[in-house]
Amino acid sequence: MFTPMAAAVAMLVGLATANQPDTIMSNHVAPCQCAVWSEAAAPYNAVWALNATRDAAGSSCAIPALASRTLNYNSWCLCAGKPTPCKAQNSVPEQVYIQLASTDVVVASFVTFEGTLPEEPPQGVLTDASGKATTLDGVAHWYTTSHAKETPRNYVLNFVRFADLAPRAKYTYKVKSGASNGTWSETFTFRAPYAATDGGETRIAIYGDMGNSEFNNQGNLGLDCSAGDIDAILHMGDHAYNMGDDGDARGDAYMNVFSSAALSSCPWIPVIGNHESTQCPGDEVDESTHERYLNQTWGAAYGQQLESTATSALGHLLSRGSLLGAGVHGANHGGAPSGTSQWYSVDLGLIHLVALDLDPLLDKTVMTAWLEQDLAAAVANRAVVPWIIVTSHFPIYNADFEAPEAANASAAYYLGDEAETFAINGHNFVPCTGEDCVTVGSILASAQSFMNPILAKYGVDVYDAGHVHSYDTTWPMCNGTICDGVKSYVNPKGTIHITEGNGGVPGVVGVNTVKPCKTAYGRNCGTGGAYGRFITSNATVLNYEHVENPTGKVTDAWSIVKVAPTASSVAFK
Repeated sequence: MFTPMAAAVAMLVGLATANQPDTIMSNHVAPCQCAVWSEAAAPYNAVWALNATRDAAGSSCAIPALASRTLNYNSWCLCAGKPTPCKAQNSVPEQVYIQLASTDVVVASFVTFEGTLPEEPPQGVLTDASGKATTLDGVAHWYTTSHAKETPRNYVLNFVRFADLAPRAKYTYKVKSGASNGTWSETFTFRAPYAATDGGETRIAIYGDMGNSEFNNQGNLGLDCSAGDIDAILHMGDHAYNMGDDGDARGDAYMNVFSSAALSSCPWIPVIGNHESTQCPGDEVDESTHERYLNQTWGAAYGQQLESTATSALGHLLSRGSLLGAGVHGANHGGAPSGTSQWYSVDLGLIHLVALDLDPLLDKTVMTAWLEQDLAAAVANRAVVPWIIVTSHFPIYNADFEAPEAANASAAYYLGDEAETFAINGHNFVPCTGEDCVTVGSILASAQSFMNPILAKYGVDVYDAGHVHSYDTTWPMCNGTICDGVKSYVNPKGTIHITEGNGGVPGVVGVNTVKPCKTAYGRNCGTGGAYGRFITSNATVLNYEHVENPTGKVTDAWSIVKVAPTASSVAFK
């Protein structure tokens, strides 16, 4: 990570532009005497978002924001006028972030590079508002990349559990490796999560699909969290595009920037997407990328103190590797844990969040049984946690699906990586060819027939997704049409569907639009990098704000209003 002085500069000036901030990595080392950034010749004098951050960088290694699309390094500097990758020093924490594990537990997670796995555990020092400091031991995972045609790299992924946190209280922390020469990180600050009973607002940022891109939302989220506009960040899949690319340097750069911008101080709820999974047809993600993602997001599972009975390293990774607590959170509201990281639920404040895997190749028998039990418990608990939001990476309804070419387009292309390479807005389609070609229309029909009865049965308020790189909202939906033809969010009789699928994909431009959808069931649709904010303080009103990345402005806002909140405890009719 960068030094406290550099961090202060980044906070004061690097985030002022929001979007992806410039990040100074002064603890990284280069194979040369790096040139002074402010003296660099074209085009490298124009790779910084802010000249003030460039000047503060001196000759340090860095991740300038405007070079993130073209240079797939972690950090770099100029050696003899040429971009040259820098390297992390052994036993120095980087990629520091906190994961939400429950309403009073977060896990500080971080990467170190070591020659061997340290014999001693990593440590964290947690300090409360009174100044009381507690030193805590954690655990470490040894991870070796296995990308084809690339030299393996070793990582130590460290996790330290901070439990019994006072709701919304401010804490500071620092972390270090278990190595004998391990150095402490800088000190970070965060606000603790909370349960529904603490009486305050629930505020969650939500979006899908973000990579190393000038107009992503990393800086926006950091500013929102500092200002108290959000208390957690939920990312609905597709992280970094892809974490394992360029020998994992893509994931390193993404996590280092996101750490300094937001994740070291704002609890993270990561959800898997097709760019982290090896299951979807058309995926080019290799097993090493999939394993790194599962391993690096294991913090919530550790926060819940899960144990593994696996006997192999891969089995241990997959059984403990969690996207959000490996399905233990169902017990928070009286439901049953899912027992898997593919689908799960968690309460944060007044909102019950459910994450599903709608991969069309997945046998959904086990997931469906768990989901029915989870949602039944959530409905029974609605007097305490009144709002239910279901998420998945894949949308069920979206204006792009109504395009003439969509229904008979190739599902393998739609679900794979190639379709998103050039989709800076919306989604691309190609015709289905061959007798055995599965169409987009068929997989959507399957997803709708699976989800619609469940959403209706349990009165789910919102279904939110990513994947399609756009913003899309529907009116309350009943079996594919507007419920009773009523275009209103007051006492809705069906689920509202949102696609918030462009957190800042590679190549997204700094121009956004919001206008009425052209579909019969659509409300407003939008283009450009953006994210959403759910805000609620009671059982009557759930507010949603659509925030554009380039300016941080709210360009669409609406509210679900339940005039008779008790009606939310029953199924939609």
